[in-house]
Amino acid sequence: MGAVTAQPQHRRTGTLARWNDDRGFGFIRPDGGGEKLFVHVSAFGAIERRPVAGDHVRFEIERDSTGRSQAVDASIDGVKRAAATPRSDGLPREARRTGTGYARTGLDVLAIGTLVTVLLLGLLVWGMPFWVVVLYAGMSLCSALLYFSDKRSAATGGWRTPESTLHLIALAGGWPGAILGQRLLRHKTVKQSFRIMFWCTVALNLLALALVVIPINGSPLVSVDHWY
Repeated sequence: MGAVTAQPQHRRTGTLARWNDDRGFGFIRPDGGGEKLFVHVSAFGAIERRPVAGDHVRFEIERDSTGRSQAVDASIDGVKRAAATPRSDGLPREARRTGTGYARTGLDVLAIGTLVTVLLLGLLVWGMPFWVVVLYAGMSLCSALLYFSDKRSAATGGWRTPESTLHLIALAGGWPGAILGQRLLRHKTVKQSFRIMFWCTVALNLLALALVVIPINGSPLVSVDHWY
């Protein structure tokens, strides 16, 4: 989300008319009428629960770098501030030190380590063509760019990249770039159904790579020689 320029005004009130928790933003209908205002989850700071449609909120109004009005410094009536400051993906800071955070890091390291090992052995030992490495690099770049675009759209209310597209790119070999995008942008790290499907695509891709590259009884189960 672009930088904002403070416009000192009296604190406003309104109702959260729409809220997309997966994307982390919604729209407030101001009390007394007027156009709906965009609000990002970060505007609420650390609170005891996530916002939901129908919440009565208090907020101030600022304009972003494009001149669009948005709600900032928001609070929800009846919802207290939490002791821990949430990260941009909605997880408390303590999660960095819990098993959840370590498990995610462990999966990332294990997957990428497996890929690098298989690719190196494929190139140096098993006669794998170099274009397989180029394929992973190209698809990973595409995936990282899609995550960047989707993160930006989530912050600005723009057109979102379908989750099915992100999964297809990951399945085709772009999952290392997806992991990079998730880590650097704190994007697509909360929704459990997305995470499960993502790791299924990683597992399927690594299995396909193993069938193509690792020799069984002297030759790969699926020969890349037929792909030229």
